[in-house]
Amino acid sequence: MNETADTTALPPSGGSDDAQTTRWLVCYDIADRRRLARFGRRIRRLALPLQYSAYLMAGSREQVRRRLDALA
Repeated sequence: MNETADTTALPPSGGSDDAQTTRWLVCYDIADRRRLARFGRRIRRLALPLQYSAYLMAGSREQVRRRLDALA
């Protein structure tokens, strides 16, 4: 079976086209239960849950950067 990788989930390589909408895989590992719960509630508003601690977020590089900065 010939399988090809889906590169649409990867950030754009090179260039500075921040307006391009891309899918981003966001994963986290937070040990503190309180911070974990707070982060989990916030990320669910911004991204599609794939698995525990793994989410899919769509947007340009700058949009995703701003969303993640707001979560911190």
